[in-house]
Amino acid sequence: MFAATTYDIRLATERDDARLRRLAERDATRPLQRSALIGYIDVEPAAAISLADGRVVADPQRHTDHLLACLRIPAGAPRAYAATPSLRARMLAALSASSHASSTGAGERTSARRSATEGTTANGRASQRPVRRRVLATS
Repeated sequence: MFAATTYDIRLATERDDARLRRLAERDATRPLQRSALIGYIDVEPAAAISLADGRVVADPQRHTDHLLACLRIPAGAPRAYAATPSLRARMLAALSASSHASSTGAGERTSARRSATEGTTANGRASQRPVRRRVLATS
C-alpha cells in the first residue's frame, strides 16, 4: 500500500528540461518534450509522461510501475474530457432516442387501444347499447 504523499507529480516546466533529458538517457530513449508530467520519488525525478502522445520515460534503477500508473491517470484526463460529449448533447441524444422509441409503432398501439375500448362502459364491460346520461333539471 502506498501513501498519498509517496509521489510528487507535477507539470514539467523549463527548469525540468535537464531532468527529462537525464531520465531519457537512463531509459535509453529520446527525451520528452514539454508538455509532460514528471513524477518524483524522494525528491528525485523517477518517471515522466508526455501529455501530447502518452510516451513514457522512467528510471530503470527504480521501481516505477505504480508511479507510472499514477502518472497515466491525470495524463489521460484531458483526452477523456475532450471525448466526452457536453451535457447538452447527451440530453438531446436521450430526448431524441426516447421520442424515436415512443414514435415507433405508436400508431399501431393507438389504433389497437381504440378498438379494444370501443363499445365498453366505464367499468370495462361490453355494452349492447349506447349509454344514456340523465341530466338533472334544477329549478
